[in-house]
Amino acid sequence: MNDFERQYAIQLPNGELFTYPEPESLLPSFMRPAVPARKPRPAVFDTEADAMKILDQIRIEAAKVGVTNIGAVIISRVVGPWAEPDLDSFIAAVEGHANGDPS
Repeated sequence: MNDFERQYAIQLPNGELFTYPEPESLLPSFMRPAVPARKPRPAVFDTEADAMKILDQIRIEAAKVGVTNIGAVIISRVVGPWAEPDLDSFIAAVEGHANGDPS
């Protein structure tokens, strides 16, 4: 077994990834600090099943307004271990993975 894992996300029809909605502030606008808006972060899931649950919820909400095919899909990526300052061992691990070395 190796240290490489797979992560999942929802790709929208425009090519962008589904992002977590920003939480609403409970403070009135005059009491909120003047900070720049944060860039939304993509919703990343550890399992395909978790991503599918959210995509199913999105489809249900879209159907409520008459959209029957939103065209979103589940995509995945392979994520490696944290790199060490000495990248030689990391590069060796990547090459081993690419060559089918199970260690």
